[in-house]
Amino acid sequence: MNGDSPHMAHARMLLGQRRYDLAKGPLGEALALDPDNAEACALLAWCHLQEDDYAPATELAKRAVALEADEPTNHFILGQVYFDRDMPAEAMQQADQALRLDPTSPDHWRLLSGIQASKKQWRDALKSAEQGLEFDPENAGCAHMRVIALRGLGRGAEAAAADRGLLSREPDSAIAHANAGWTCLHRSQIKQAKVHFREALR
Repeated sequence: MNGDSPHMAHARMLLGQRRYDLAKGPLGEALALDPDNAEACALLAWCHLQEDDYAPATELAKRAVALEADEPTNHFILGQVYFDRDMPAEAMQQADQALRLDPTSPDHWRLLSGIQASKKQWRDALKSAEQGLEFDPENAGCAHMRVIALRGLGRGAEAAAADRGLLSREPDSAIAHANAGWTCLHRSQIKQAKVHFREALR
């Protein structure tokens, strides 16, 4: 992706800290200087997506793809926008394109797994999540999707074991605790589920 200006460097630093609201400023300045900066479009779309601001996220992600169609991250971000907007067919098209351009990215496999899970295609979702984990065994997104797919397949004991592994690595993760809570609910472990849901809310 393009864009080596000071604005882009500042934005990347803020994005690394997950300060999406603050990153929008330098990204907007980068686009004012270079309206054809595909990376700035894609990253600004990602910032808007984190705030569920779907209209600008969609417009910017589409623009990034139009400007730089061979960049897999642009397709991934547009796919995530479509997925979050509950448009699985469009999301799948972009996930497939991202994977065609870069089949080694665990984030691309995580997106595909999420789309498959939304259709209750649990075996495919599990396979995609595990494919992503082959490229990065520590990828939290793929690990979470693996738990969801195992739970969907009725493999509660395996899901619970995976939950324990996630919580040992991410004891302060709200997502990890929420996932563990759902696994406990599926196993009729109501008391334990309440503990995890309370921790997720905290």
